[in-house]
Amino acid sequence: LIYINMKTRLALIRTNNNMNETMAGDVKEAEKAKKSSFSLKNPLHNDENLQWGKSLNEMPTFTIKEIEIHRKESGKSHGRSIIKTLDRGKKFKDERYLSADSIFTSLGRNGFYVKGKCKASMKKEIRNVIVTLDKKTGLVIEATCTCPAGKSGYCNHTMALLFGLADYSLN
Repeated sequence: LIYINMKTRLALIRTNNNMNETMAGDVKEAEKAKKSSFSLKNPLHNDENLQWGKSLNEMPTFTIKEIEIHRKESGKSHGRSIIKTLDRGKKFKDERYLSADSIFTSLGRNGFYVKGKCKASMKKEIRNVIVTLDKKTGLVIEATCTCPAGKSGYCNHTMALLFGLADYSLN
């Protein structure tokens, strides 16, 4: 066993806390930069000059089935967090955290693109959500959000957009 005296232990804790504060500051700066630029960084999005509009007429059929397939492919397979994310996504859609005015679409060579702005759960911040659907099958090719959980494509904000698209597709 390694023996560390109390003075050394406190010095290590202070060093660790300072590193965590520095890293947290770096993460906050990166998040601010990410939020300020609503760009499409995936190569699929950059393959052409997309013309953004408001029409969902060209959207492929998209249902709860496609949402379930997306959930499985995002690596989320079981547990309370899955149910919570689905429930909160539905709540965000129903309570209009995602404004129809903020949703834009584009039909591209590689898919049907949808981007929107969704309020965060405390309604203080805005999250940018981008979804790419396969033009033929309606399956989610990619989904991202600027929130911390959004990199997996499975967060409350992404689910709100997907549920909204499914509602539109079914009506």
